[in-house]
Amino acid sequence: MARKVKSKELDSREARLKLKPQGKPYWRAINRGLHLGYRRLKGKAGTWWARHYIGKQQYETEALGIADDLSDADGLAVLDFWEAQAKSRDRMTARAHAAAGKTGPITVADAMAAYLEFLENNRRSARDARSRIAVHILPTLGEVEVDALTADQLRKWHAGLAKAPRAVRAKAGKARRLAIRPGEDGARARRASANRTLTTLKAALNRVWRDGKAQSDQAWRSVEPFEAVDAARVRYLTIKEAQRLINACGFEFRPLVQAALQTGARYGELIRLQVHDFNPDAGTLAIRQSKSGKPRHVVLSDEGAALFRQLTA
Repeated sequence: MARKVKSKELDSREARLKLKPQGKPYWRAINRGLHLGYRRLKGKAGTWWARHYIGKQQYETEALGIADDLSDADGLAVLDFWEAQAKSRDRMTARAHAAAGKTGPITVADAMAAYLEFLENNRRSARDARSRIAVHILPTLGEVEVDALTADQLRKWHAGLAKAPRAVRAKAGKARRLAIRPGEDGARARRASANRTLTTLKAALNRVWRDGKAQSDQAWRSVEPFEAVDAARVRYLTIKEAQRLINACGFEFRPLVQAALQTGARYGELIRLQVHDFNPDAGTLAIRQSKSGKPRHVVLSDEGAALFRQLTA
């Protein structure tokens, strides 16, 4: 068994969060010609990197996975220091085998880990994708080689998702199953959820295929989502219902609910608001960071403008 290398700066979550965010990783030598790196950008979880010495004072680096700064380690997408150390050694061995003409097959789990790394570095959040991958994809398909996937296998998996009980996050980190809501709407909701998980799977596998690590995309390209399951339920609160909701909220949470009712903004948009986003002269609110990435302005009613004047007094 390889000797574990300790690092006061990197081996614990608390120690890493004390490091200054920077573009270049913090490196720790763990083997001859092998360094383990940790890089954290402001406001994001850190990522693990491996640096391999290839001779002539040159190195090659590769991403290993997300650090367990904000989420518990799962050994696949989210790694603690010891798991990242072990994975860097595995990658060193794999590179040596590849140089000798030996290559190992890439699995669905490998594709999911690479996709989550891409989302963390290039998108606003990977939370939904990480949850779907951990609960719905890895337990059934994780160990399957990408080139061994078949369309029938994926169709059966997709159909099974629509019939499976709902999964909700639990405090212990494991998914808790709830019965499907009775009626046509419950079945529609499960099919819509299955489609979103299929989209996540296809996106990850397509990246592997475009990178030349899979021979064909035919297996998942031919799997079609369920049709006509994304119809939105149109439902508006009456004024009396809205007032009852406000009255039922705690003192500190109430302004957030009032702001949501007055603007229609999402939770993530509301919590990022700053005082200067409200224009009292025009009676508008600037949503600078939206889900789509495009800023917008909300025209407030007289009641909404009065609320935000009070909140920003």
